[in-house]
Amino acid sequence: MPAETTNRGGAAVGFLDDLTALDRTSVRALRLWCAGPQGQARLWCELSNQLGAKRGKEALKAFETVVSVCMANARRPLMRHHANCNCLGADEACFAHLIAASAEGDREDAMMFAMLMASPDVAPVLVSLAEQFGTTVRRATTALPNFPKPTHSAAQHLQ
Repeated sequence: MPAETTNRGGAAVGFLDDLTALDRTSVRALRLWCAGPQGQARLWCELSNQLGAKRGKEALKAFETVVSVCMANARRPLMRHHANCNCLGADEACFAHLIAASAEGDREDAMMFAMLMASPDVAPVLVSLAEQFGTTVRRATTALPNFPKPTHSAAQHLQ
């Protein structure tokens, strides 16, 4: 496979600073979760600090399920940038749109994003799980703008 197509999903398509709080939180959560146990612990701390222990736990559990189903049924490995990178990758944008569309009840768009990322037979399940995470986080929208913003902007921070 040519080098230019191996990181297709990691291509920078925007910046996290330009996203809504829910989209930015979804991308940050994906990056931290995929960084392993230390990232997952950091995600738990951020969610519990911003949403409170109860909502933070609900959000973390829902997110864990969304990511597990998405990764287990991914059409190809999902690319993501480093947790502190300000760039928004194509796969990350798709993931954020899946969460937001699901939380907003826009099932048709959510299904489209789910099918871009995972097998079509899993898409309805993925949308339902994304809705659980998205609505849990949206309930606390006043706290979301306080989520830490990335500090790096180099696109080479792909993982």
